[in-house]
Amino acid sequence: MYIRIQLLYGMNTLALNPESYEGTYKLIGGELSLDFINTVSWPDTPKAHDWFDVIDNVFVWASEVGLQVSSELRSRSQEVLQNDLKALKQVRSDLKSVLKPLAFNVKPPVSSINTLDSLIHESFSLRYLDANENKWKWRAAGTPKGLIAPVIWNAAFVLTTLDHKRLKYCGRCEWLFYDKTRSGTRRWCDMADCGGRDKALRYYHRKKDK
Repeated sequence: MYIRIQLLYGMNTLALNPESYEGTYKLIGGELSLDFINTVSWPDTPKAHDWFDVIDNVFVWASEVGLQVSSELRSRSQEVLQNDLKALKQVRSDLKSVLKPLAFNVKPPVSSINTLDSLIHESFSLRYLDANENKWKWRAAGTPKGLIAPVIWNAAFVLTTLDHKRLKYCGRCEWLFYDKTRSGTRRWCDMADCGGRDKALRYYHRKKDK
C-alpha cells in the first residue's frame, strides 16, 4: 500500500545557488516526485541546467520539501557526496522514465516500472510505524539516495493512484506538473512565468502578422 507523502509547500521559489544560470527554481509540480524530476530546468534542451550539480542545493531542496537531512549525510566528504550524487541523478532519470510518458497518455516501459519496483524494495527498510502517533514515518538516511526514499514512494503513488489525465507537461519549459485546478484546464507549470511568456509570444506574432 502506497502512502501519499504530504507536501509542506505551495508554488514558491527556492533560494538555490544558480551558479552561472540566470533562472530560478520553483516548486510547481504538485507532487514530491514531480518536483524532484523538475530539478533540471529546460530538460533535454541545449540550455538545460541541473540544479543538483551543486550538492548544497540538494540539501536546501530536501529541507524545503520536508525530507530529513541527517547530520551524518551533511558530514560526508565532498568527494563521497559527489559520487553519491550520481546515484541520486540516476534515480531521478529512472522516475522520469516512468512518469513523463503518463503526461502524454503513454504507458511507461515495463523495464522502467520494474526499476521503480526495485527502488521501492531498496527503500522499504527506511519506513517505520511510529507507535506514539500510529503513522508511517521515515528514518533519517545517511546517503543522498536514502534521503529521497519518500520521493520514490511518491512516484509509485502518482503511477498507481492519481488521475493521469491531470498529469501534464508544460510546453514552454518542459516541466511536469499535476493539475489540481477544479476545471482541470491548467496549461502551464506557472501562469506568472511560462504562461506569461507564452501569451506575450503569441501576442507578438499576432502583431507581426498584421
